[in-house]
Amino acid sequence: MIKEKYIEFKQHLANKEIQEAEKAFVEGYDLAVQMLNEKIDKKEQFHMDNEEELYAVLFIFDNMVGFWAEGQFDIAYQVCNDMFILVDNPKIKEMFKLYSYGLDNEIDVNSFMKEYVDMSKIDSEFPMFLINFKDKISELFPPKED
Repeated sequence: MIKEKYIEFKQHLANKEIQEAEKAFVEGYDLAVQMLNEKIDKKEQFHMDNEEELYAVLFIFDNMVGFWAEGQFDIAYQVCNDMFILVDNPKIKEMFKLYSYGLDNEIDVNSFMKEYVDMSKIDSEFPMFLINFKDKISELFPPKED
């Protein structure tokens, strides 16, 4: 159901059917949050090899980017930190961690995407996520403690 809502959302966006896209997004995101709350209650992680859970994380990721775009750095940062804990895949964990560095530095989302995300690469395992970063991302790493 969550995957279908995401596909519906993207199709409406592609057809510039904004109201329908928003409706599909809200419905899918609500299902994703419901799953998120269940994961927290049961102390479980999202399993990225399960399509429904993968698309739930994708809805949460897209919503996090939306918060970021609106300048709500604290909320988006918290989502990144929560998802770092709640996903079972090291690649997706790292993605959320790296986005959190941009949020921690309060870099606007468009500048971050342009400067630090490698848009020329598509990940073979997770093509739906913006998961590839430029080497420049290391500039944002917190200083190492001695």
